Amino acid sequence: MVLHTNPRKAEKHTMNIAILIDAENVLPSHADLIFAHAEELGNVVCKEIYGAASALTTWVAPVLKYAIHANLTIKAAKGKNSSDISLVIGAMDLLVAGGIDCVIIASSDSDFSSLSVRLRNAGIEVIGMGTEKA
Repeated sequence: MVLHTNPRKAEKHTMNIAILIDAENVLPSHADLIFAHAEELGNVVCKEIYGAASALTTWVAPVLKYAIHANLTIKAAKGKNSSDISLVIGAMDLLVAGGIDCVIIASSDSDFSSLSVRLRNAGIEVIGMGTEKA
């Protein structure tokens, strides 16, 4: 897992952090790294994970350990990215609600670049975590 951040340096424990995890593109073995980094940056106030039942099943232990809110997505057809869309809707809900200074998107899927730009344009720090392929 590789950590990708934008150039701004976050001050420790001054930000409200939201963690959004794409369970279909991140292994549960990376949960400790994701949460350790987030806790170094600030107060984790939102923890969400998105995925189909098969992906969420592998995440049971980290979901319980970190009290992550699981968002089950139903794939109506093979190959659809309903989990990605649910994650984007969740991020936009956070933007509208306010109170979040930083969003960590944990996914090895590069489809979230437009979301990152939108959040940054709204003044929210965005940190992407994923494998180098993303």
